Amino acid sequence: MIASVPDLILREALPMQMAATSSGGKPTEPAAVPTIQTPGLSEVYEQAGVSVPKHGFSILKIAEMLGSVHIRDLTPEAKRAAVMMALEVSNVQLNDVIEDAARRERALNDFETRQQQAFQSYKAAKQQHNQETQAEIDRLIEKLRLRIETNDKELVSEKVRLDEWRGKKREEERRIRNAVSHFGGSSETNSGPASAQRPSSHTEVSDRSSATSPATENSAGRGAATRPSLGKR
Repeated sequence: MIASVPDLILREALPMQMAATSSGGKPTEPAAVPTIQTPGLSEVYEQAGVSVPKHGFSILKIAEMLGSVHIRDLTPEAKRAAVMMALEVSNVQLNDVIEDAARRERALNDFETRQQQAFQSYKAAKQQHNQETQAEIDRLIEKLRLRIETNDKELVSEKVRLDEWRGKKREEERRIRNAVSHFGGSSETNSGPASAQRPSSHTEVSDRSSATSPATENSAGRGAATRPSLGKR
């Protein structure tokens, strides 16, 4: 059974493994993908060929007028009347202003459409790169799992070899003890400093006898000295 790989080990092992893969010449980054451009709106109008009319009354100019302090607080009807008066004085047709507004809206919408398409391409490229990276991570994880499995198998093999040698050792020791037992001796494993220092039962009895003899003699002597003779009784 393949041992589980903790997340911490993977987090430490994968960057090193990926660095080694990169150093081996395999590309890990995709080709450059155009990023989203966000130019100023004036640049968008310029790219679309929308310019300020010669009379100066673009739709942006009208929006600026409507927001000025002079008429921004007026009613909608009053604001319209003020703008129409300004256009009439400048000999500008209202349709010219409306057409300028339409051109600017088309320029903005077209640019947004192109940017949306660019974003979709960018998104697809990044997702593709993510899939390739995930596949690479899966391959590395499998490689690490196989390495762990190999290590476990080698560990079991070495344990078997050690147990086999220990079995041969015990069999050899049994043969040695069996051979020594035929001659009334014992192997070194059964004789050592402890057994050499341990006195025999005969020696222990003799030591006890010698240790108690003086006491016995003294008791006998004291009895003989205190017991009166028959003549004196």
